[in-house]
Amino acid sequence: MAFRNSKWVRLTSFLLIGLVVCACSNNDPESSQPPDQVAKPEASTANTESGASLNVDSTLSDSTPHPLPLTVFYLDLANQQFTTVCSSAEQLQKSIQLFVTAPTEKGLIEAQSAWLNSHNEYTSTQLFRNININHPVLDQSTIKPVKHAIAIRIDQTPLLPGYIDEVEGYPKSGFIFSPLPIDRETLNKEHQFADSAYVALGFHAVEFLLWGENNRTHTAFLPTQQESDVNSDDVFKVRRSQLLSLTTSMLTEDLATLCKAWNTNTGFYATALHALPAKEQNATINAATEQLISNLQINTAKVRQANDNNEEVIEIEPHSAFSGSDKKDTEAQIRILKALIESKEWKNASNKQEHGQKLTQLAKALLL
Repeated sequence: MAFRNSKWVRLTSFLLIGLVVCACSNNDPESSQPPDQVAKPEASTANTESGASLNVDSTLSDSTPHPLPLTVFYLDLANQQFTTVCSSAEQLQKSIQLFVTAPTEKGLIEAQSAWLNSHNEYTSTQLFRNININHPVLDQSTIKPVKHAIAIRIDQTPLLPGYIDEVEGYPKSGFIFSPLPIDRETLNKEHQFADSAYVALGFHAVEFLLWGENNRTHTAFLPTQQESDVNSDDVFKVRRSQLLSLTTSMLTEDLATLCKAWNTNTGFYATALHALPAKEQNATINAATEQLISNLQINTAKVRQANDNNEEVIEIEPHSAFSGSDKKDTEAQIRILKALIESKEWKNASNKQEHGQKLTQLAKALLL
């Protein structure tokens, strides 16, 4: 990629070189690499694929290390953000239910606004979801029976819009115009069927139903309980409302499950991070932070390209292709990164290790 702005070239080069140095410094005694998997706490979590409850039993060591101040801060910040995520998801569900009960233009605008807020809040938790600790249920996918890792259920993108609904050149296509029933089992099976772009669940399935390909209007929906002639176009408008309602409900449930797993006192991720030796607690948080910084460097470069007509733009698939919310989502991630690196807990910990100091420098460059 060639930028004509020499200042931006120098900044980008500095950031990329810094990441290489950070990666090399992970072998420093002060910053050991986190384990590939941690599955230690005893927890009970909902299996959102089938509605059944699964007990996840594993035993913690009797000599559980005391959590470091940085770990406590990191997990408290995570708990605050996930609490906000679930609150915003509940508001999204209320807005959707009001809309599909009596579709209006005002109701559609309010539902779109609730989606933007909810997805933005979820995006802000990327720093925590980067953590290299695998939940034995939520982070696993299986084929028989079909079960999806929770991240794939919640925020899978990009998607093939014609898999869900009609698009230009392909009228009456997708799930809406198929004979498939609109129920939980079918949606779970159709999600990711044969291809990762076959998305039937999560934020971006809801996004496409709300925005459509070309500024969808409320007239594309009819009340979910309205009786319609099966031979008329109205039945598909009812199905669109029904699919929007069910997909949003399943998304809200999945988010509630994830929020529970991040609870500061009883959540799986908090318990697992607490159980790590002190150096591994630091290393795990550093690794999550480094991954976020790397992603943000790419995302901010995309935003700057989009805002500068003189730049050579590389075609990269946006995360939220129909709502155009990528810029605000990137800003939300930067806000949480700023809260972390400006905390006294991060400063105290990073002052004792070279890797943390370099991450601080890279993070501050993103805040300029």
